[in-house]
Amino acid sequence: MSQLGSQLRLRLQEQATKHGLMDFCQTGPPSMPFFDFASERGKPLLQRARIRLFCSECAKHGIWFHPYHTMFLTGSHTPEDIEQTLRVTDRAFEKVASMQALHPVAPKL
Repeated sequence: MSQLGSQLRLRLQEQATKHGLMDFCQTGPPSMPFFDFASERGKPLLQRARIRLFCSECAKHGIWFHPYHTMFLTGSHTPEDIEQTLRVTDRAFEKVASMQALHPVAPKL
């Protein structure tokens, strides 16, 4: 699980970077990841539009990530599951990047 979780984390970070989402963050052990965008930390949950959009887009394509809670990889997850997940997350990051282009995130001063 740890190896698959590490692979997932590495590739997610690569995807986020490719889409210009430099504040995408991952915490927790590889088998129990938590995702968010640093620019949304401290906002009320319902105002965290970017992570909500990311998770919503993933769910539309069969991949469930929780926008406000740790997730879990299990022994039943396979390398094929990770690849399918990454195909979906790439599209989800693209949507978030499109939203960001329309509504830029103001830098914290």
